[in-house]
Amino acid sequence: MTIEEYEKIESTHKYLKENQQQYKEKTVIIAERQTGGIGTKGRSWFTGSNKNIATSLKKETGKEFDKQEIIQRFIKTLENII
Repeated sequence: MTIEEYEKIESTHKYLKENQQQYKEKTVIIAERQTGGIGTKGRSWFTGSNKNIATSLKKETGKEFDKQEIIQRFIKTLENII
């Protein structure tokens, strides 16, 4: 699994979607601040500095993955950020 951290990004979802060819399955994009995120039903989603963490995960359709592994690695990464 690959985890990439960014201090500021327009949208974790948009970034991963636009650059999906360079990333393998099980890639997580984390940003401390998101300036133009996309929420539910296409609504804008912004995160303030030091208030939220935005994430997106790339997963191949129809393939299973170890959710426990993803959660454990994600928490470990968050501990390093915080």
